[in-house]
Amino acid sequence: MDLVGEKVRQRLPAWIKDTRVPIKIAAANYWCISVPLGYWLTFPKGCGA
Repeated sequence: MDLVGEKVRQRLPAWIKDTRVPIKIAAANYWCISVPLGYWLTFPKGCGA
């Protein structure tokens, strides 16, 4: 067996668990800041795409 592959398989669940908070922060930033800002810049402000 490949020793590196074995270690990756053992550590993979912890790596996935470690990414939950950053993914939630990124999703909140996208939906709460980027989408409304993009809408405002495109339609009410009249900048266009």
